[in-house]
Amino acid sequence: MNNRDFSQVCEDFLKQLVELENDNTEANKVFKNFNKELNPIDRNRRQKNTLKKETCVAIIEKFYEVTKLNKNLNSIWGNYTNILKYNEINCRKKLIKLMENDCEKETIPPGVLGLFFNEKNDLARYITKKEIVIQAICIVENISINSLEKSKVIKDMEEFFLSIDGNFLKNLNNSSIMSEDEREEYFEDFYNRYKIKKEYVIELYLIIENVDKFSQLFDIFKETFDGSMVLDTSISVFNDPSDFVSFNKISNIKKLLKNFQKNIIKESVFLDNVYKMCIEDSSNKKILLNFMEKDIYPKELVSIIKDFEMTSYDNEIPKKFNFLSSNDNFPSSKKYYFNESNIDNLTIFNTIDSVKILDNEIIKSLEINPTETPFFFFDIKTMIMYRKEYLAYITIKRGKSFWIINCINPENQVFVFDFLEKIFTNIDISIVMYNFQQTMNKLCSFFKLAEKKMKKTISNIFSIHLIINSFVHKNSEDPEIKKIFPFTYKDVFVYNDEFKNLSNKNQSIKFVEKILDDGDSVMSQTIKNICKDLSFSQAVHLILEKPFDESEDTKYSFWQRNPLREAQMLSMKMRLNALEEMFMKLREIINKKMNLNYKKNYIPRTETFFNKYKLAIN
Repeated sequence: MNNRDFSQVCEDFLKQLVELENDNTEANKVFKNFNKELNPIDRNRRQKNTLKKETCVAIIEKFYEVTKLNKNLNSIWGNYTNILKYNEINCRKKLIKLMENDCEKETIPPGVLGLFFNEKNDLARYITKKEIVIQAICIVENISINSLEKSKVIKDMEEFFLSIDGNFLKNLNNSSIMSEDEREEYFEDFYNRYKIKKEYVIELYLIIENVDKFSQLFDIFKETFDGSMVLDTSISVFNDPSDFVSFNKISNIKKLLKNFQKNIIKESVFLDNVYKMCIEDSSNKKILLNFMEKDIYPKELVSIIKDFEMTSYDNEIPKKFNFLSSNDNFPSSKKYYFNESNIDNLTIFNTIDSVKILDNEIIKSLEINPTETPFFFFDIKTMIMYRKEYLAYITIKRGKSFWIINCINPENQVFVFDFLEKIFTNIDISIVMYNFQQTMNKLCSFFKLAEKKMKKTISNIFSIHLIINSFVHKNSEDPEIKKIFPFTYKDVFVYNDEFKNLSNKNQSIKFVEKILDDGDSVMSQTIKNICKDLSFSQAVHLILEKPFDESEDTKYSFWQRNPLREAQMLSMKMRLNALEEMFMKLREIINKKMNLNYKKNYIPRTETFFNKYKLAIN
């Protein structure tokens, strides 16, 4: 087909677009027929045609106007990308201009909003007007705003969430502030103000989820039940196994039961999740019991769940239900690491007191030894509730003292912020974490205001995970880690899948023994890959040659529990102990490797180990 003929085909296609009605089937036929002209099947006999840039822009403009009038046709956006080239710079600019012109006068086609705010494309960084984002919050399911932070509109959105309309969106699920009738009435005005067609509006819970995502970009203040304003430090969580309130709750309840039957999670953790699911949604109790009655479970357990009235204030576990976990043993065996049976030197602080204690501890430590930087072993626990994740506890060890800092109360979030700022901006102290990057990313997500200060910390930071990874050089075929941990590296880095599927148990044992005897069986690339995601228990096994009980640190951990089980508190203590032991062992190994003498009682700032493995924060 020559250029003149194809130009006529393009003109005909544009006319067909204008004539389209609200019929998805007919619209798809038009696009498919044009696609055949654009990409002939018999390429030997017909030359492939190319769309000119101006034609692409014209198609985008025509179809944009058509989808404003015909709701059903919006599903075509995102398809036929060789025709609707929204990602091509001229077409994208045209779409942005069309949205900017319309956003204050009428509703932008939902299909177009979906292009800019879905996870696949993530074109939100090109948005320039807050009205476009507000329409997307109410129209697009599961919006992606990852790149919105780079856009010009981000400051306007931050200001919007401080306005009356923004406060309305933030408190949609707060029935104490506004009744259902009042909310509906306000919504009517809200839709009119932002030119949103009611027929395009998504379900209320989806709007709430979209609004929650903005807490990941900047700190948002919310109104509590008593009318006071608090910092919202939550993160929206999707596809979490302990999510029992979303569309996948039935699947998650089945998985919970399956993991309990297979002893992947212990009884006390299972019961915590039973309690959690029932206070989040009372209908979960019936679903759970239906599944349990179809299988074999202890009658006493089924009976207690059946008879129990699930109500909660501050996640407080009633005595009758709490009694079920009274025989919980932790660690699960004497062979496990740090088998301490008491929590005598564990102290739980509220956040306000912890700020004062931290200051006093630093002053006291420096008075004892001015050349020492006091070491604090640092960990966090998070909680998931109603599809949102929050910071639950900060745990710290200093010498023989263990602090559990309660961060659950939303009214104390400002003090949590103050505490984090103090600990990460003090050049006189040192902080040891297991995985600095992971912990810091989580804290910065919870406290957006603290992000710049925490990421440019002047405190001395050490990361066990990064020190281990420093023993695995990218281009080395014989990683140093094999020589540093000659007795444990094979245990940790062997691929379990290779012997899991062997049908004969004795055969599998022999297979494992053969692997463990063979020093060259573990490939260097395998070691590098596993090191990137090395778990805490793997690190303990690697460095200390001891197994570690992580039964309290699972994806089902219920850290908002009130009160915490003794096993939960003990696991916090053991984890900090293990963190300190790993750090001191690494210090010993590295100093011996460098043939350096060192004092065991404290680590001076002049020590080679201190300066070599202290993180350089940009």
